Amino acid sequence: MRIAVYGAGAIGGTLGGYLAHAGEDVLLIDPWTDHVAAMQRAGLKLGGITGERRVTVTAIHPDELDPAHGIFDVLIVGVKSYDTVAALERMRAHLHEDTWVVTPQNGLNELQIAPLVGARRTLGCVTTMAAELTAPGEVTRTVRTGLEVTKGDRPVCFIVGELDGRVTPRLERLAALLEPAGHTVTTTALWDERWSKLAVNAMLNPMAAATGLPGFDLKSDPGARRFCFRLAVEAVRVGRCLGYRVDPPVSGFTLEDLEVAAQSGHPELEARFVGERPARAGRPSMGQDVLKGRPTEVRHINGEVAAHGRRIGVPTPCCDAAVEVVTRIERGALGPDPANLGLLEALSAGGR
Repeated sequence: MRIAVYGAGAIGGTLGGYLAHAGEDVLLIDPWTDHVAAMQRAGLKLGGITGERRVTVTAIHPDELDPAHGIFDVLIVGVKSYDTVAALERMRAHLHEDTWVVTPQNGLNELQIAPLVGARRTLGCVTTMAAELTAPGEVTRTVRTGLEVTKGDRPVCFIVGELDGRVTPRLERLAALLEPAGHTVTTTALWDERWSKLAVNAMLNPMAAATGLPGFDLKSDPGARRFCFRLAVEAVRVGRCLGYRVDPPVSGFTLEDLEVAAQSGHPELEARFVGERPARAGRPSMGQDVLKGRPTEVRHINGEVAAHGRRIGVPTPCCDAAVEVVTRIERGALGPDPANLGLLEALSAGGR
């Protein structure tokens, strides 16, 4: 199969690099010129907690795409949510009628992709591992699995699903294809999985962007931790009111437990949430973005939760506050700082 990975950053680079290492025919397409040049010169370095290897890859800038690159059987969309439509427009001429368009992105990007390429060509991929693009040509795996998902004793890194919940032959082929990059399983409940992951992202990502703290330090701070739980409660409530089975982001605890933790504290839940300091420090993706001066996906994560909440009448004051604060940081009106927790609290309470 011919595979294109459009957006070879942390997750796209992980998938593309491991697929190339497994002998698949892969083209990596990325807009960061230095990253492409480094991959062309010395390959892609895959490092972090799963070991280190350097993989020879074929990489180009989007401006280098031309008809000679031909048609692809699989398109993995690895760009930030706000670049999804532009990426698909660039790739339209390189898709055939049965190309699989796979989204391992954060957010609910199936809702952007399916109207452009058709629902029958769209496949969801919920990513539960974590990685960072640490330098041009270098992707570092920081967390083997970002959700407490296991099958047997193997942590699950990717969950793939059809939009209509069927387990089709192509879905099983996709799971086998992605397996070299991390243990991959199929699901009959893609939207439940997607909303459960959205709750995780809505909880941790904006807080990393707002405070500037790495993941473990963020979870260890009592005030930041409490606000994380409030964000998660909103996302779970909205998803459940839409009819999805949304798991609370802390495994083994209920929504009611999470609500207690958000209001008055819950020692057992908080201990599970914080966990032990990881061997390799990592930051949620929005935290990485603000440190690099890039736009974030806050409007596609917390903004998505808030938009659905408004539509069905579920209040989301904390998600609204998170969108406001992270947007101010993107505009340069604020810097990432733990002191922004006070502003989040004030805005969520109705202050300015």
